[in-house]
Amino acid sequence: MLHSATGHCERCQRPAPFRRKTVHTPYLEVHHKVWLAHGGQDTVENAEALCPTVTVSNTMMVSRSAHSI
Repeated sequence: MLHSATGHCERCQRPAPFRRKTVHTPYLEVHHKVWLAHGGQDTVENAEALCPTVTVSNTMMVSRSAHSI
């Protein structure tokens, strides 16, 4: 998954903002496109490599929508 992303966020298409200290590879996080809690599958097809900026942005959107219910 991370290898196929070639060092770029699969959502915003920007290069990873920094590299891992130990192995010097681009830092991206694997997340489910459709959450497991919402019926998503734990498969490569339902996963994407995201940069920390997109991850934080998604977390904030989910947090805001949860508070508006």
